[in-house]
Amino acid sequence: MAKLDERRVYKRFDINQAITLTFPKENYINAVGINISKTGLLCKTDIFLDSYTRVFLMLSIPIGNDNKSFSCEAIVIWCQKEDEEYNAGLQFVELFDEQKEIIQNYINELELNE
Repeated sequence: MAKLDERRVYKRFDINQAITLTFPKENYINAVGINISKTGLLCKTDIFLDSYTRVFLMLSIPIGNDNKSFSCEAIVIWCQKEDEEYNAGLQFVELFDEQKEIIQNYINELELNE
């Protein structure tokens, strides 16, 4: 695990956030966001996600007293079973400037509360 941490460019911040993952053919699953960085998200799901699968990610990000809806494409980089659930590392794909700003503002708030 230490090697993975050393390769990370951006710091990850713990979250406990309900998210929805949508797959081709309009299949969707609920998941829980575990941590987030500028480039991706770790989530926990009930099902195994194949690596390199493209998903559409939707979550509501609390910023100040407001919630910002956030959605983007992501790629499943890895998925591993842990107890009865699966942890999946997702990498954001081609974020728009507004999306990058929402994530950065969220990370700034999380960093202040550390």
